[in-house]
Amino acid sequence: MTPTDFKGGIPQALLLMNGSLITKATTLEDSLTLRAVVEAPFLKDAEKLETLFLAAFSRLPRADERDKFLKLVRAKPNDREAQRQAYANIFWALLNSPEFVLCP
Repeated sequence: MTPTDFKGGIPQALLLMNGSLITKATTLEDSLTLRAVVEAPFLKDAEKLETLFLAAFSRLPRADERDKFLKLVRAKPNDREAQRQAYANIFWALLNSPEFVLCP
């Protein structure tokens, strides 16, 4: 079985999508990890993304993942809050992925 083959049940999926654990982990006000990464002035966009991938999957993003997610972060270059929210949304997506659920 690979992470892409995983088919969790409805209760598990709802808990991951809407549960308090994931909500706190992906809310900038509540998540120490997310806030530390997003607000780190010494990290560039790609390094912030890499850090989120390492936190969720213990691996760096593939080139296609990096490009896709960096496009989201850079969609509004003059809107700092939109960029911060993009990182939160990315982290939410990573934590709700089958790869995270099955990460060794």
